[in-house]
Amino acid sequence: MRLILLLICFVLSCVPLDELILRPSFDVAYTPQDFGYEYEEIILSIDENRYLSTWHIPCPLPKGIIVILPGSSLNKASYSGLAKIFIPNGYSVLLVDYEGFGESPSPTDKVDFDFLVTDGFVAIDWALANYDNVIGYGISLGTTILTRVAAERDLSACVFESIVVFPTATTDFLDLINLNFPLFVFVGDSLLIPNIPTDLFTNLWIQEVHEPKLFVHSYEDYVTPLAGVKRIFDLAPEPKQLWILDGNEHAMEFFNYPVLYTTVVNAWIDDAIFGTAKIQGIGPESLEGINLHP
Repeated sequence: MRLILLLICFVLSCVPLDELILRPSFDVAYTPQDFGYEYEEIILSIDENRYLSTWHIPCPLPKGIIVILPGSSLNKASYSGLAKIFIPNGYSVLLVDYEGFGESPSPTDKVDFDFLVTDGFVAIDWALANYDNVIGYGISLGTTILTRVAAERDLSACVFESIVVFPTATTDFLDLINLNFPLFVFVGDSLLIPNIPTDLFTNLWIQEVHEPKLFVHSYEDYVTPLAGVKRIFDLAPEPKQLWILDGNEHAMEFFNYPVLYTTVVNAWIDDAIFGTAKIQGIGPESLEGINLHP
């Protein structure tokens, strides 16, 4: 087993890390119309040669907007169904394609970590210019981008779905599989830490995120072990809440528990912004009685 891991580490060392982690999807399999919602494409210009393709799903008389920052492989089409969670509760939705993903072209012939941070700022800034209440919603790698943006922008709330913990992701994974030998840790950290921009260091920027924060995670997440998430949660300033769900999948909580997820996340957002939950069946006590783990 150790020999196999060493061989894997050698192979990985020959591949640029951004190409290894970022696996952009270009397939536009769905649109919000497939889920019953009208939408408009909004092109967000970065400079004369760069832009983002986004889908804006407006809600009549919105309470705010949810800006969804995807993970490392999916594009905005993959998250079209999330409109079913937020539109009925009065929130518009902005779905984003990073540069090099979906319908947003890359300014080079590859994807790059640095593009993602800029893209996150551009998407959030558009929402802040058009809505009073902006909720950042990061999924997997998108949580690292949300953390960086929220440290500098004034958002109404942040939801971190299956947060990725940089720069300790390698160590956390080796701990999970009981292979945290010094050599493996050294090799893993040598591959990861120098090649991840500090803008994506979750443990650094989360300390500057003072907005209300909801962390949603699975007990046995195979990508981001729960121990690393708890360390990030401890570093985060109040107000904050950690909601742990059964399961071992990564960034699948909204698919695995659609009714519970819709109820709890909407209740938490309403409570964070307005002080009381506004979902039928949940009173002014907000999240009391729901299985949220502080």
